[in-house]
Amino acid sequence: MPNHQQSKHQYFESRKSQVRIGILGSYTEDLYEKLHALRAFLRKNGYNARMAEDVEYTLLGDPAPKDDYKVSMKLIDESDILIFIFIAEKKDEHYDLQSVSMELQHLADLFKLESQNKIYVVLYFQKGLRNEMRGIFTGLLDEHQADLDIGFDFEEVEEIFEPVLEFCRECVEDFF
Repeated sequence: MPNHQQSKHQYFESRKSQVRIGILGSYTEDLYEKLHALRAFLRKNGYNARMAEDVEYTLLGDPAPKDDYKVSMKLIDESDILIFIFIAEKKDEHYDLQSVSMELQHLADLFKLESQNKIYVVLYFQKGLRNEMRGIFTGLLDEHQADLDIGFDFEEVEEIFEPVLEFCRECVEDFF
C-alpha cells in the first residue's frame, strides 16, 4: 500500500471508533439477540456501537418505564449514526413498534433544531412491514425522507449486517 493510501487508511481506522453508533429496535425476544449480534459485529469491525443497555444513566430507585424513555432518548442524543430496525410484532407482543416509532419521532424533532449536528440515519424493515404502516408513521417518513436512508426490506436481520457496515463506513468518511 503506498504511503499516502496507508496514512489515509490509518486515519480512517483511528476515526471510526470515535463515531458513536446507536442501534434501535423492538426489544422483542426474537430481535433482542440479533441486535446484540449486530452490535458485536460492528464492534468487531472497530466501531463504537451501542444499544440502550450500554447507555450510562443513573437510575433513582427501582427502574420504571420513564427510565426506559430517558435511556432511549439519551442513546439517540449521544449518537452520530442511528440504525433503526423494525420487525413485525407477534400476537402476544404489544407496543414494541410503538416504542421504536416514538424514538424515530424524537429524532424527527431533533432534525428541526438548526443547531443539531448532522445525524446519519438508516431504517431497515422486515419484509412486508412497510406496507402495513399507515398514518402518522408514513407521514413522518415522507416528511423526513431527505434526512433518512431507507435500507432494503429483510427476511432475517443477519441480512443487513454487511450493508450496515458499509453504511457506517460511508458515514465515517463523510463525518471526517
